[in-house]
Amino acid sequence: MSKKEIKILILEDEFLIAQDIFETVTNNGYINTKIANSYSEAKQVTQYWFPNIVLSDINLETCKTGIDFVTNMKNTHQNFEVIFISAINDKNRIKEAISFIPLGYLTKPFDEKQLNISIELAINTINAKINTISPELKHLSRTELKIIQLISKGYQSIEISQKLSVSEKTIRNHRYNIIKKLKLPAEKNNLLKWAMIHIR
Repeated sequence: MSKKEIKILILEDEFLIAQDIFETVTNNGYINTKIANSYSEAKQVTQYWFPNIVLSDINLETCKTGIDFVTNMKNTHQNFEVIFISAINDKNRIKEAISFIPLGYLTKPFDEKQLNISIELAINTINAKINTISPELKHLSRTELKIIQLISKGYQSIEISQKLSVSEKTIRNHRYNIIKKLKLPAEKNNLLKWAMIHIR
């Protein structure tokens, strides 16, 4: 993916810092970038817009943290990378953040060069994953990829519809299209069986 294609979400509750990060990122060519100043705003933004990279603060003004948001994202959107940017120096909280295997953990005030390098590493990781994806999966849309990943974890259509905030009928239509694209035989649980074998 190119700089213009990469979608970056900045989750930062301090307005000036968020703007500083935004300017650094967009000045480096990442024009598809959005800001969310709270957990709820980030949830709203990502309902229909799925970032490839999340630049997240840890402590937010509300009781919900950046870690809470990343946890929620990992339950619904599998293909994204995280870079934490925080003033937190609490060892337990840092350990919790690192458990998500972020591609970077930058401390405030952040260094622009380090931030840009971290984003470049994230893009390299994303592109490496795309290049190693199963040939059959390359025909699926991003939404279909998310659905088949959830299917591989045993989620039913009603559960997937709740996670993706769409109707169960929409999920059933996606499942039908995925089966056609993968050219699976007309057998019971054929998509689940395929997903459990091929999705990691």
